[in-house]
Amino acid sequence: MSEFVRLTPKKVVVHELIVLDRDHLVRLCTLFGRDILYWYDGVLLSVNTLDQNDEIIKKRVSGEEEHFIRIYAAPMLKFDEELKDSKNMRVSVIEASWTRITRLIDWIKTQPEWKD
Repeated sequence: MSEFVRLTPKKVVVHELIVLDRDHLVRLCTLFGRDILYWYDGVLLSVNTLDQNDEIIKKRVSGEEEHFIRIYAAPMLKFDEELKDSKNMRVSVIEASWTRITRLIDWIKTQPEWKD
């Protein structure tokens, strides 16, 4: 019988946080071919991880660190499961209250970029 273990990283490193308005974030996602955004507690979110090299993979697998090269965030008060950009390109939105993304969004709300 297999044992299942959940490993949460001890440290999450965010290299860049970019706060946009909702329309710019949706347009950016359609330009880069991303079709899913996350939403929790008034924040729309897209996360980019670092390219995986041996050192990063080792830290990730051991639970030591997780790296996000870039996080894009935008205010969006109410959840909507699908958004469209100005050219009617669609992006799906996942309501993420059941994920650990909630802790990341809580952290984002404390950052100076979010408060500006």
